[in-house]
Amino acid sequence: MAKKLLVLSNPNPEGKSAAEEYGAGVKALLAKFGGSIASRSVVSETVVGDFSAAVVMVVEFESEQGLKDFVFGEEYAALVPLRDQAFSQMTLLLAD
Repeated sequence: MAKKLLVLSNPNPEGKSAAEEYGAGVKALLAKFGGSIASRSVVSETVVGDFSAAVVMVVEFESEQGLKDFVFGEEYAALVPLRDQAFSQMTLLLAD
């Protein structure tokens, strides 16, 4: 049962204002859907593999349904254009 969202991202240096607006929108949606940021880390080095991310976050949800309602809902979909301006790459993974 997935109740964690793993976020792997590379911020776009030219998208700072979009990142602020996206972050505010996500924060409100997390509160609505029972999510909270459990950890956020800046990656210092990729030691194995070709994939790289500058920032890794773990977001925990109270329920699997809350997680899915957040990720697949219309409200988050409305934030995707801002996300695409704010980040050059973002991968979202559902996890136990």
